[in-house]
Amino acid sequence: MNNCKSSVETALQIISCFTAQDIDLSFDELMMRVDNTKEVVSGLLEILCSEGFLSKNKATERYRLGSKMLETAGIYIAGNNGYHHIWQILDSIKEISNETICLYRRDGDIRRCVMRIESNSPLRHTVTIGQTMPLDKGAAGKIMLAQTDENLSDIKEAGYASSFGEREAYFAALAAPVFDETGELFGALSISGPIERIREKDKSEIISELKKHAKSLSSLVNHL
Repeated sequence: MNNCKSSVETALQIISCFTAQDIDLSFDELMMRVDNTKEVVSGLLEILCSEGFLSKNKATERYRLGSKMLETAGIYIAGNNGYHHIWQILDSIKEISNETICLYRRDGDIRRCVMRIESNSPLRHTVTIGQTMPLDKGAAGKIMLAQTDENLSDIKEAGYASSFGEREAYFAALAAPVFDETGELFGALSISGPIERIREKDKSEIISELKKHAKSLSSLVNHL
């Protein structure tokens, strides 16, 4: 039973190694991140590939997530009404601003993009679902930190945060906190784009929209 549990845990660890930043990994790279023997990891990789959860590039000997993961994601989305409502909320903000809209979830000392709709503009801020970012740079990270950091009490009182070129040069963002139904911090809702375009927009209108929609997300984020 313990061996079975260990194998299942290791298989999940392997799948979790793949992120927006690490879309493909070698066997050695996986071994550095997974807590098990080479024999076990090698066997599990073979099974995961044969079942379609992973795929292996024979030329490079590198692994990446397989088509079965896309099928699984499709089932999740199809059966999750909350997901569709959240998507509609993000899309409504994008229609007003024509900038990239992201929903971030706090994950310890980082934030992770869990949903996003990008601007239609050729020049836009691009964020990948699953991408992780620090909390100490960028509007979304700052508004999360502000909920518990007394040094950022002015941001907490304002109910939003802004950043200009902090994490990426030439890009700016505005963000509002998102809480779940129990009042616990979930993450942040943000709008981001080129600095000049963000500066040209009606800041008070954008902030008002972010705050309004962030509040409406409270009853939905637990579905993610």
